[in-house]
Amino acid sequence: MEKAKNTSTQQYLNIISEYFCKMRGGNCPVFQQVSYKSHIITALGSFLGIGLISLLNLYYDIPLLVPSLGATAVLLYAACHVPMAQPRNVIGGHLVSLQPGC
Repeated sequence: MEKAKNTSTQQYLNIISEYFCKMRGGNCPVFQQVSYKSHIITALGSFLGIGLISLLNLYYDIPLLVPSLGATAVLLYAACHVPMAQPRNVIGGHLVSLQPGC
């Protein structure tokens, strides 16, 4: 029982350390190759995400919404493993660009 508890704790710690490694933009483990199913899901997600942004633009008439969130959608869906697409950079970039508009 004690070994099972230690291995689950170790796995949890590994997941947490990998997450913080991605947040820092450091050298993270190599990712596996992507399958065709993953490509289809990525294409569908980016189409729906950018389509939703376009609908919001039509409804609220905010033309500067499309370039910002469109570029973010491309980073998050197509290049999700690069350092630019990590949560720290995406959220931080939107917060910094929000400040001049306030």
